[in-house]
Amino acid sequence: MIFMPFFELLTVISGAKYDGIVLTRDNQTDREILSPSCKEVRSIISKLKSNKAGGTDNIISDLIKQGGRTLKQITYKLVIKVWEKEQLPSQWN
Repeated sequence: MIFMPFFELLTVISGAKYDGIVLTRDNQTDREILSPSCKEVRSIISKLKSNKAGGTDNIISDLIKQGGRTLKQITYKLVIKVWEKEQLPSQWN
C-alpha cells in the first residue's frame, strides 16, 4: 500500500512516477491516499496566485489568503467533507 500526501496528489499527472511506480487515473485499490492535513490546506492557500479575478463565485484568492485562521479552518473542514464524500459539489464543475 502506498501513502501519498494530499498536496502531492494535486500535482500528479497520469503516467507520472511516484517512488518508482507509474501512476494512472484508474481505480486501483492497492493504494491508499491519506486525507489532507490542515497544514497542507494552509500551505496550498498560501501558494494561491495573487491579483487574479474571482471565479463564478467572485471570491478572489487574495481574500482567501488574507481571511485569517478562522477562514482557513472553515476551508479545511470543507475540504475534509468533500474528501469523505468522495464527490465534488456539482457547482465546482
